[in-house]
Amino acid sequence: MRDIHSIGQAFKIVSGGTAKGVPECLLYGKGGKKQESSPQKLRGKIKILFYGGRQAGMIVLLTLKALGQDVIVIPEDEIIKQTAKDLSLITFDKKTLSDESKMDFLITQGFDLFVCCHGRKIIKKQLLNKIPSINLHPCLYKYKGATPIKRMLADRITKASVACHHMTEKVDDGETIIEVFKEVTGRTEVEVYNELYPVYSEVIIRAIQKL
Repeated sequence: MRDIHSIGQAFKIVSGGTAKGVPECLLYGKGGKKQESSPQKLRGKIKILFYGGRQAGMIVLLTLKALGQDVIVIPEDEIIKQTAKDLSLITFDKKTLSDESKMDFLITQGFDLFVCCHGRKIIKKQLLNKIPSINLHPCLYKYKGATPIKRMLADRITKASVACHHMTEKVDDGETIIEVFKEVTGRTEVEVYNELYPVYSEVIIRAIQKL
């Protein structure tokens, strides 16, 4: 199994094969009954500052756009930079997160939510105190910090998860909003992440609904 490497592949995961690109968990409620509400009605449109990287970040970014949210992007890497370009989204350089004057500018832009997924920078209190902030992290229940899937595999554990938690100054230490668990069969990081990508989409949707 190979890791996703294009926006097209990621969009298939987010859309779940639906015609309009809306995640299936938004279209179908309990018991498989189709919901009449549009994604926007499930959660009012909000202005989001997204900071992320890698394929998991791409999945979350595409999910936010499928929800109809207003998103401005701080790319961690070329994957997110290219995705934002393909979606014609406004971007800021990640150095903005280290520059106090530039961060002050971001804070004045009226963001309702800061979403981080696989960003590498530690977010400063300056931003966290002004904008409600959440982070997505795999296997938060046991493996906070870097390389959680690698450590999970080293421990021969098959109970994986994706969590969304409130952000604090301490890395991966805020209150958990939601954590979705999945038994995985992958034997490499790539294989496990491939199994978890749809969970990232589900988790960000459910987290926003809970906020």
